[in-house]
Amino acid sequence: MGSSSRGGMSVRLKALSGSLVVFGLAGCGGGAAAGPPAPSPSAAVTQHSTATKPADTPALVPNFDGPVEQEPVSPEGQWVLSQRYRLGVGVTKSPVLSYTHAKRAAANGSADALAWLKAHAEADPFAHFFLGSLYYTNAQGELADKPRGEAMFREALPQLEPRAASGDGDASVLLGVIYEYGIGVTADLTKALRYYEQASAAHNAEAMEVLGDMYYQGRVVTKDLVKAAAWYRRAAEGGSVLGQSKYALVLERGEGVEADKAQAQRWYRKAAEQGSPDAQRNLALTLMSDGKDPDRAREAISWLSRAAAQNDKLALFDLARVHAEGKFLPTDVPRAKELAGRAAELGNERAKQWLALLAEREKCVSQAETKLFDVALSCADRETLRPAIVKNGGNVQREDDSFWYDVYGSKDLLLDSSTLRVGYTRAGDFAVAEYDFGEWVDAGKVDRTIELLEPKYGRAKITRTPESNLATWLRKDGIVIELERTPHNMYLRYFQPARRKVLNEEIAAEKGEQRRREVAKQSQAF
Repeated sequence: MGSSSRGGMSVRLKALSGSLVVFGLAGCGGGAAAGPPAPSPSAAVTQHSTATKPADTPALVPNFDGPVEQEPVSPEGQWVLSQRYRLGVGVTKSPVLSYTHAKRAAANGSADALAWLKAHAEADPFAHFFLGSLYYTNAQGELADKPRGEAMFREALPQLEPRAASGDGDASVLLGVIYEYGIGVTADLTKALRYYEQASAAHNAEAMEVLGDMYYQGRVVTKDLVKAAAWYRRAAEGGSVLGQSKYALVLERGEGVEADKAQAQRWYRKAAEQGSPDAQRNLALTLMSDGKDPDRAREAISWLSRAAAQNDKLALFDLARVHAEGKFLPTDVPRAKELAGRAAELGNERAKQWLALLAEREKCVSQAETKLFDVALSCADRETLRPAIVKNGGNVQREDDSFWYDVYGSKDLLLDSSTLRVGYTRAGDFAVAEYDFGEWVDAGKVDRTIELLEPKYGRAKITRTPESNLATWLRKDGIVIELERTPHNMYLRYFQPARRKVLNEEIAAEKGEQRRREVAKQSQAF
């Protein structure tokens, strides 16, 4: 499950101004998050002012009357949506969201949107704010002018303050942003909190979502997950897309509220349908976690693809992994590398690490001698070996990362064998694969199996004792193959000695810890 914390000081500003805000990766094995992710494309500010705007407006782009299905990702689509919100065509009329999407369009190259913002900035403090945010947040190009942006925020203050005092929730939210991050003024979290509370009292859903963040993280207020969940719920019910996605996340995790996966999916879906890439991604991951139902898998891939189409760096990497693992889609490593490359370009560190590991693995595979199910064992791990075993007919009896060994019924893999056990280190690296041929295997079966293996692996070293027969192949890539017959069983093993040693040490350490816990528990009974 992807999760993340709020980023730098411009995060709230970017959310309100409609920029795509993408945070760090914790799902797929990432670290712990400081708070729920901020579903990005635009903040849903639900209380709107009736500011007077200049009548002259640049011409609208084509397809203005088309359906509104999700957040548009092109500058033209963003510009059209801004005008929809201005006029209330197919959406609830909203000056703030009109400026939000105009700002996004301008940031992505729409000359019409930029001209429109500039035309309105003189008369409307909201337009002044969003034009200032355009200059403040742009990293490059002619619109990158942080000092000018700061100045415009300062200029907006005396116009926003009386509106906030009169109960305008939108104005209060924008003032909260300015003071929370100290843009053009000295940062004052207490004052920011007061403005967010003031906006919430005016039923502003965006402010409720921000208050949820503050209680979730313990910023200015005492950390309280119950209050955070309550604020997220109010924001979600008030129409905040960010609030809906964050409420879904705490429902899924059971943070401050009883865990409810069905309700979490419902809120994720609501936010996803409005274009939130975070919600689209998290909905996809929850659907995938339900198993391998084909309909759910197709829906999950659809949502994940929609998030990736918005250049969400987490979704791009998740989709890359899906293509690489071949669980829900046919394995397509070139496509996986392309998607991971885009995620890496957008700053996804795990995508960068994955690409580096993939390059190492490809080099390892090119030099490997020993393969099982066409997977090079010297550089195999859970992610590559599990799907290969299943694809070749392995009957899954246990695939669980909390156990050291996966277990498969192997009758359809290797004639006369009953079980295949595959062990991985805690890091997920392949350590050993062992076929069990069951009891009462005669000596002739050992000889016939050796004859079967030698054409592929060369002549075996044979060691015979009264208790066992052992055939060994030492491979140049470091893999050892053993065929062992005990008085009652026969085993065929493939293992990497160093990793097998690590695995055994980890198992011994875990068993020792379990024993110590059992002794400590039992000691209380006498």
